[in-house]
Amino acid sequence: MDTNLTLENTEFVNNTSTAYGGAVFHANQNLTIINSTFSNNVAVEKGGAVVSQQPTMVTMKSSVFTDNSVTAKTNRAWGGAYYQLGGTLQIESTDFSENSSTDRGGALFLLDVGIVEISEQSSFTDNHAGLSGGAVYLSGSYESRIEDTVFRGNSAAFRGGAINALETNLTLENTEFFNNTCTTKP
Repeated sequence: MDTNLTLENTEFVNNTSTAYGGAVFHANQNLTIINSTFSNNVAVEKGGAVVSQQPTMVTMKSSVFTDNSVTAKTNRAWGGAYYQLGGTLQIESTDFSENSSTDRGGALFLLDVGIVEISEQSSFTDNHAGLSGGAVYLSGSYESRIEDTVFRGNSAAFRGGAINALETNLTLENTEFFNNTCTTKP
């Protein structure tokens, strides 16, 4: 059954999955996350803390994602903290720190998400991707906007220490980047 899911004032700590969504797996409909914490969750392939597949709308507000990871040894470890396929995404005043992926998207992996908005003092700090998109891996979005957000100390081994954006219209406004690194030369 497809349902809307709201997570408010909730903590998810030390959860694991052998596949997708260390703490939460949600498909279809709406997902709302408000004033919640996701810490030290692990998935093998996608979304160390949360996976949302084909949602209508996902909204995150005033939440924290810290020290979540995806650990696959193959090229399918996507979204250290969060993975989304399809739908739309709005993130406000949310912090992503010390999340990691052995492949793409240290904090976020967003694939074919139509509209992406990240704003209102959100931050990405010390996230790491083993391949690309140290903080954010974004592909196939037709309208993406990041504003009033800070990217600090994120890293990737191959592309985009902070952001790797492919086939995406991306607008950055009032966004700051400090000490993000990509360690391999093309």
